[in-house]
Amino acid sequence: MRAKWKRSRRWVLLAAVLLTTCGLPVSCAASSLWGTGEPRPVDCAEALAYAHATLPDRAEDVHCTELRWRDTFVEAEFRLPRPEATAWLAETFPSAEVSEGGLRYHATFGPEEGKAHEVGVTLRYEGGDTALVRVVGHDS
Repeated sequence: MRAKWKRSRRWVLLAAVLLTTCGLPVSCAASSLWGTGEPRPVDCAEALAYAHATLPDRAEDVHCTELRWRDTFVEAEFRLPRPEATAWLAETFPSAEVSEGGLRYHATFGPEEGKAHEVGVTLRYEGGDTALVRVVGHDS
């Protein structure tokens, strides 16, 4: 019985060593290839194209991020003069309706390679004649 226990213990030890020496490098490589789920800066033209939109010429304070892991999420945020923001929205997403206080818009698109399945737009009027536009797109 004691010899059998020693043999099984060796197999467990061997499996643990193999898993550690082979599994750790494989998991590190997979993590570096497919990301760790942390948002990273991305080109805003690419981010907005993914979200079925374009970056307006007069956009200011432009900031875009992308998060890739199992799904892809992009976020673009920029400021525009208020009239241009509503015009951009009407041109980009014709079914969106703008209220006095701002807007929340959600659209679902059919499956298309390299494009977001769902897009959310928030348009918030700031003091004066400025609007903060936030576009979020994801494929899940």
